[in-house]
Amino acid sequence: MTIRNDQVLDIFRELPGHRGCSEGELDVAESQLGVELPMRYREMMQLDAGRLCGAGIVAPIRRLQELRQDAIALLIEDGHSYRPDADDVVFAWEDIYAFYFFKADGNNDPPVMMFNYDDSEHDWAPVIAYDTLTTYFTDALRRYLDLN
Repeated sequence: MTIRNDQVLDIFRELPGHRGCSEGELDVAESQLGVELPMRYREMMQLDAGRLCGAGIVAPIRRLQELRQDAIALLIEDGHSYRPDADDVVFAWEDIYAFYFFKADGNNDPPVMMFNYDDSEHDWAPVIAYDTLTTYFTDALRRYLDLN
């Protein structure tokens, strides 16, 4: 039986003990980054940033600016020509090989891009890892909730 994305999100919403971040914390992050965060990202972080961060699905919002700087430093150090645009928000890091980002350009549920800095297959350019943030979150939550 395949569980639909909306069902995965409903299961997550029903978990007890949510520890979401406040709207003010998200506003501060937006101000620091100079972008407007997508609605789907804001919704998920307000619902349960604590659990999402604890599970390694996303980084804490207070680290978004630092992650962007880390990504740029790594790209420079490794000699890659790619650089994130000003409206690219690095929000997750996968172990030691990739970072994930979305474009904060007014789309409420943008694609999630991945830069794999150990893989030359795509000429050292980012690729679309997930069609939407919703797909990213539901895929990660399927693993977290062991719904596979």
